[in-house]
Amino acid sequence: MRPHTPSDRLLVTALAAVWAVCFGLTVRDLWRGTGTPPVFVAAPTTLGGDPTVLGFVPGPRGAAAGLAPGDALVRFGSRDLAGVGPIAFRGIVAEETTPGRPVRVRYVRGGSVGATVLRAGSLRLDWPLVPTSLAFAAVALLLFLRAPPSEVVRAYVVASMVGAITLVSLFGADTAEVTASFVVTLVAASLVGPLVVRAGLHFVGKAGSRAARFGPWVFVLGGIPHVGRIFATPISPDLANVLVFVASVAWGGTTLFLVTRSYRELEDVPRRRLQWIVLGLYAGFVPTMIAAAVTAVRPSFLWLYEDALSGFIVLPLFVAVAVWRHNLFDVERLISATLSYSVLVTCGVAIGLSVVPVLADAAENVLGLDAATSYGLLGLALASVVVPVGRRISGWLHAKFFPESGALASGVYEFLRELSRCDTFAELARVSGTHLSTVLRPRVCAIFARSDGKLVSAFVRGPAAPSAIPCESHVARLLVGIGRPLRRGELDAVPAAERAWLDVLRCEVLVPVIHDGTLAAVLSLGPKRSEAPYSDADVALLSAVAAKAASEIDRLSAGRVGAAEVEALRERQRQLDEDLRAAAEVQRSHMPASPPRFADLAFAWRFVPCEAVGGDLLQVQQLGERYVAFWMVDVSGHGVAAAMLSVSIAEHLAPGAGLLTEGREGRGEPRSPARVLESLDERYPIERSSKFFTIFYAVYDRRTRRLRYSRGGHPTPILVRADGSVGVLEEGGTIIGLGGLTPFEEGEVTVGVGDRLFVYTDGVTEYSNADDEMFGEARLRGTLVAERAETLDAECACVLHAAASFAAPAPALDDVTVFGVEFREEPAARIAPTADTTAAPAA
Repeated sequence: MRPHTPSDRLLVTALAAVWAVCFGLTVRDLWRGTGTPPVFVAAPTTLGGDPTVLGFVPGPRGAAAGLAPGDALVRFGSRDLAGVGPIAFRGIVAEETTPGRPVRVRYVRGGSVGATVLRAGSLRLDWPLVPTSLAFAAVALLLFLRAPPSEVVRAYVVASMVGAITLVSLFGADTAEVTASFVVTLVAASLVGPLVVRAGLHFVGKAGSRAARFGPWVFVLGGIPHVGRIFATPISPDLANVLVFVASVAWGGTTLFLVTRSYRELEDVPRRRLQWIVLGLYAGFVPTMIAAAVTAVRPSFLWLYEDALSGFIVLPLFVAVAVWRHNLFDVERLISATLSYSVLVTCGVAIGLSVVPVLADAAENVLGLDAATSYGLLGLALASVVVPVGRRISGWLHAKFFPESGALASGVYEFLRELSRCDTFAELARVSGTHLSTVLRPRVCAIFARSDGKLVSAFVRGPAAPSAIPCESHVARLLVGIGRPLRRGELDAVPAAERAWLDVLRCEVLVPVIHDGTLAAVLSLGPKRSEAPYSDADVALLSAVAAKAASEIDRLSAGRVGAAEVEALRERQRQLDEDLRAAAEVQRSHMPASPPRFADLAFAWRFVPCEAVGGDLLQVQQLGERYVAFWMVDVSGHGVAAAMLSVSIAEHLAPGAGLLTEGREGRGEPRSPARVLESLDERYPIERSSKFFTIFYAVYDRRTRRLRYSRGGHPTPILVRADGSVGVLEEGGTIIGLGGLTPFEEGEVTVGVGDRLFVYTDGVTEYSNADDEMFGEARLRGTLVAERAETLDAECACVLHAAASFAAPAPALDDVTVFGVEFREEPAARIAPTADTTAAPAA
């Protein structure tokens, strides 16, 4: 790092002065409406000759009535055009006209003299470029004056000032000013590409090599097409439009590539500080490159390119955020979405420019559709593909660019499962604290558990923490009253004494663990090591951990009841029995008397609740003649609360609720399994019930024998083929209730005659013996293959028997459910249910 040298100050002062003059002249011309030529002209071919019409300015800048390419322009208004070139012609138009005012023009065509009337264009369409230029200049000067001097700052300031000049270099009320505008535009547009690439190299720390010092200057050639498309010199506007696209893609794409590649290689903190710049680069460059491509093919869309240039305003604004408030909020999802839709829109524009016109012409010739209708229908078809594909690509890009978030999403389910294996309260606190420290990486992680009327320290990682927190403190009462995690901003009003221990903990998020209406534990997390804020996804994860911890506290407390409490518990149990019987009756009302019967499908299941009622539920539904849907849900915990939530889910997935099909009242084509899970994720946020659930949902097409599915954190179903081979259905996302932590992926598999699919809850694989060894998925697969010769119902029974025998005499600690589907042979033409198959939920 070195201070700004006198030469640096002189350079920035000179650039600021040039920008101020250009800015003032441009605003003046925009305000009073200086006229611009409606035609492009070529310089005279002979000394003292007349300029000839080269082409017409595209878009709404003006109309050239009665002229044709090749016409020699003799007179414009009161001015003789002998010896006038493209630049001087633009100055004469500015002197002679105001926008929209007709001007008489004389021309020569084929030796004959003619006359027509032209209406000049206007610079008013360039108004959006003014605030963009102002933003570039203001942020650049502010950085130069306030930011610590460095090569990075210098490179950005110079590039930004030249970019600001380029945006307002089109001015001129007379020939002298237009000539100055041409020179400034040519110089600025030639320099902006190399300087932006150099700034990108400095940002990523790769500006020291010889290639990095001299390589960017190859982009200096980009200035020629830039002035060519405006002034029609030194190259024609048609060629200039194509070369502007090439130049934009060349230097813009190079900058994006350098910054993106470096971004992936950086450590947490510098990468976090670069996030806003990456977002600004993509939001600014990609639309401009796309608009340049469109303009290159269709010059009439020049307005689109100019509007896209005004969109560059996001870059200086985001640079300012990156410098002063880089952790303003979590932008990872926004970056992923920007990247994915940048890729897709680029591909969509390429297809739209190359394929759509051909298809539109074919539709017009074959179907008789007019061009506007054809283009509209094809555009809608293209958009219908881009949007859903964009969501899938966004998830993939998010995992690539933000591995921490990807690891968080993929590890949530295993983390929560591990809490089920804890045998003591101390182990529960240790496992929770260790995992949270790993996946969220806070500088301080502390857990306080209730003991003797206080919340005492049970786990600390980081600086020293208070040994205890009073249970009657203002913060504790606030946590119980709200019942959800609180961010630091929500704790500003607490008393000074309590704020002191929050400061010791460097608390950013407080998470309550509420059991039986009381505060059983508190999790306190300090700032992340990456300096990223706690996102909504992080808070959803913390809510899931708190809900699971409360459930496990309930389980562990059940084994610590002393003899003196037995009688009190019996009395309480008698009071609860009536509620349990009522809850069981509600759950049974959603159970079919027997599995639904089809000629080409067979279903069977076994369900062993941990208590009188449970949180496991499954359902089979016929969606018209062709489709059969089935699903399984596992609500966290067990007992009445879990059972009631499962019943609520069943009601939302009922045929008449409209969630499973695109039509109303359960009619129409089946909705995508991934969309069904997204809807459930929105309807059942974990904050509402302090519970989450996993689900496997599938739709079977009885004619094509294809099974579409998605799973939300559920154990992977096992597909046993008729030949004895085994596979799993893996596609899906995380548990339901985390607010879209990751997109739900969808899978498809074709099943054969005799294939069997087995869906199960984690209660099956987590059956544990005296050595704390779990039954596991490997033993489950082995059992399914070994019992392949049995009937489907018998095979489900064999699975539960094998798991229970493995764990004997230990009882199941969770609800245990296994659900089997057998795909049988039946010609598609004869598909029809043999009995009433509008089955209700089963558990």
